[in-house]
Amino acid sequence: MKIQTRRLVLRPLCVKDAETVFAYSSLSENTRYVMWGSKTKADVMSFLEGIEKEWQKAEPDYYEFAVVLDGLQIGSVSAYLNETRTEAEVGWILHKDYWGKGYIIEAALALRDFLFNQIKIERMIAHCDERNVPSFNVMKKLGMKIVFTGGERIYPLTGEKSTELMCELKREDFNALC
Repeated sequence: MKIQTRRLVLRPLCVKDAETVFAYSSLSENTRYVMWGSKTKADVMSFLEGIEKEWQKAEPDYYEFAVVLDGLQIGSVSAYLNETRTEAEVGWILHKDYWGKGYIIEAALALRDFLFNQIKIERMIAHCDERNVPSFNVMKKLGMKIVFTGGERIYPLTGEKSTELMCELKREDFNALC
């Protein structure tokens, strides 16, 4: 499965992406606001092996797409579906060298459209640390609205606490965007 955008290709994330995934998932700047923290090479390999198995299912429970620019994997976008496949929680990560160029917005818009048009979800949600303004801005550009601002986010590796935001986009709001 491939999704083509103006500048990017989204394709299944796989084991062959181990070096590039490790390159951004081991950087503290890239992982400051993610709940899983920095990854070791072994963590990355185990994660990617699981993703490859998931992509082999007729109907995956989650989708992890590599974001590819000019043949180089620079990040990923993901969607984790609920049991009824009507709701997806989405997320993204991009190597810091590619920040500020609109790549993650382009990839996230393609993911959003795939989820609503192909998977036929009814609701898309995303969470972020209130301090993560760039990620929140992506959510706004996707058409998402804040639905909850009172969550406490506790980072497992450091114990640091912050406020978590939750945003959503419902089908009727998605349809109005089109």
